[in-house]
Amino acid sequence: MKRQYWMLATGMIYVALGVFCVWAYPALPDQVPSHWNIAGEVDAYSDPLTSSLFIPLFAVGVSSLMLIFARIEKNQNVADALIIMSTVMAGFMGSLHVVTTAIALGYPVVLERTLSGMMGLLFIIIGRMMYHIPPNGFFGIRTYWTLANPVVWTESHQLASRWMIGSGVVSIILALIPMSPVLLLSGMLTSMLVAVAVPMVFAYRRFHQLTDIK
Repeated sequence: MKRQYWMLATGMIYVALGVFCVWAYPALPDQVPSHWNIAGEVDAYSDPLTSSLFIPLFAVGVSSLMLIFARIEKNQNVADALIIMSTVMAGFMGSLHVVTTAIALGYPVVLERTLSGMMGLLFIIIGRMMYHIPPNGFFGIRTYWTLANPVVWTESHQLASRWMIGSGVVSIILALIPMSPVLLLSGMLTSMLVAVAVPMVFAYRRFHQLTDIK
């Protein structure tokens, strides 16, 4: 993997996001929507400066943390995965900021549908990466049962990969079907919780099956 390309992509995302923030800031209203309830209604606001800085700075922090972990990780496959995830999270959170800012500026963006599609794509990407990820201290399903047994780790992550990709596809499909925000977000969250819970339950049962612990 050409790590420098991924890191360059991350940097370009943040440069573009910075330009967008500078462009959008003068046009933001005095009260910028900052939180929506499950019905898709705005229930909290922030000032323009906080709105312009919060998500971008948080995204920079998350990406930087992943790059730090990648630097100290000895397994090169895990380090590569963390570098890729740094770019993915920069893109995801940058897109989220653009979407919420567009709503504040009056553009006809349907947040719940856009968010469901974005989360679906994120789950597909993470799910694809989970299939081959080796045991490590930073990325994956890090429970006692997966970390204690390499077989459990491998089988659990292969299962998690399929379920997460499936959940991502479901979330994208839900975003395209006309329904209320409550149904859409409930369906998206349910599919994602199931995709996370199933591999964890499997890991517990598989560990006890292999170790013959009752």
